[in-house]
Amino acid sequence: MAHNTSSHEKEIRDAVVIKLRELFPSARIIHELNTGHGSNRVDLAAVTTSQIITAEIKSEKDTLKRLPRQVKQFKSCSHVTIVAAHAKFFETFSYFNNRDLGFRAKEPLAAVNALEWCYPIPDYIRYPHVWDIPASQYRNPDTREVLKLLWREELITESRKHGISVKTRDTKTDLMNAMYLHMTGLEISKAACRQLRQREFAEADPQIGAY
Repeated sequence: MAHNTSSHEKEIRDAVVIKLRELFPSARIIHELNTGHGSNRVDLAAVTTSQIITAEIKSEKDTLKRLPRQVKQFKSCSHVTIVAAHAKFFETFSYFNNRDLGFRAKEPLAAVNALEWCYPIPDYIRYPHVWDIPASQYRNPDTREVLKLLWREELITESRKHGISVKTRDTKTDLMNAMYLHMTGLEISKAACRQLRQREFAEADPQIGAY
């Protein structure tokens, strides 16, 4: 089942998918990933064996009212968060004594403190790096928020894989607390990535088996 999307959003979504595949060729692309126990759903996620890259799309028909709350949530559970927004949310500016033109996010997009990708890139910008991800944008996510991406069955699988005792009546919170105490941040990130790469989604790249 494909996600419901407008033609305006689909155009940006397709462009972002192409770029994510270029930057992360080994990643599994997932559409509509629930975060924070389902409190927010991110439009796209690229999941490698150890990193989660989230991308939220804002077309020319969208508003940015919910964006600050969305970005805060997505940043907490991923290593990079991107907002791919229509050019209407950006403005041009001059530099080098007005000899060159650049573009930057306008408020309130600029205030969300995420990596902004402008679509389409203005014709006067000739540099392909504007779609790249600088090293400064990578971060260590909140491991508890990463664990919230997983289902109970997935938490059980990863707990046992790491030698953590599991009881029949353990809740998701019980499992998450035990994993948080006994696993490193990197181990939790890899565990989440492993499960997301093999989970069945309504729309995503083919599943990648257990490893």
